[in-house]
Amino acid sequence: MKYRFWAAVSLLICILAAATQARADQVLTLFVTEIPGQSALSEEEPGAGLEIVRAVAKLGGFRLEERFVPWARAVSQVERTPMAVILPLSRTPSREDKFTWVTALYQLQFGFVSLDTAIDDLATARKLDLIGVWRGTSMEETLKKRGFTNLAPVSNDQALTRMLLAGRFQAWYGSLNEAAYKFRRIEEVNKKAIRFGKPIESAPVWLAGGPELPVPVATALRNAFEALKTDGSIARILEKYGMERFL
Repeated sequence: MKYRFWAAVSLLICILAAATQARADQVLTLFVTEIPGQSALSEEEPGAGLEIVRAVAKLGGFRLEERFVPWARAVSQVERTPMAVILPLSRTPSREDKFTWVTALYQLQFGFVSLDTAIDDLATARKLDLIGVWRGTSMEETLKKRGFTNLAPVSNDQALTRMLLAGRFQAWYGSLNEAAYKFRRIEEVNKKAIRFGKPIESAPVWLAGGPELPVPVATALRNAFEALKTDGSIARILEKYGMERFL
């Protein structure tokens, strides 16, 4: 008990020191797009990821400026902006040297969402006519690296939902967490047989900055996240969105 107390105190001291060095109330731009359950233009349910980053920025001593833009633009903008971060980013080999990896936020499970018949493996997915995937994401990169040619890249996940329900492709590959959150509120799903396949892979999503994100800024954010994780704040946010098992 005493150990946990002093560990928390030490973390808070580190946060205060880092935040002071990074200049308290300095503006930090967050490039983000709407992703069900993770980030949204909604004050009632802004998403687990956005709530976490807001709390981290506040504790780290930064004033967060949120910019909702299409995903591909968010990625390119954060690479060119020193005082900026992006949420949520998957850490892939092609991105490794292009970003400053601040902290892993939580785990996501990736798999296929389909109508009527579950797609539980890659071999079955290869036989489909078309698979929807979000353009410019790690999901598209993953399938391309595994030799998939039957892909239908689209610009956002809202289009993925509409096209799947309309039968424009046989399955959609992406985050099963996001899909479950999104489909729970779509009335039309009651008329369709939505199937969630078994997870193909699981990976953490990150809060990341561009290559020129100042080290004191990254340190302040990282320490703030660890403090919020230690006191249970991160777990409470994830629980609100049914994602507590993915911490």
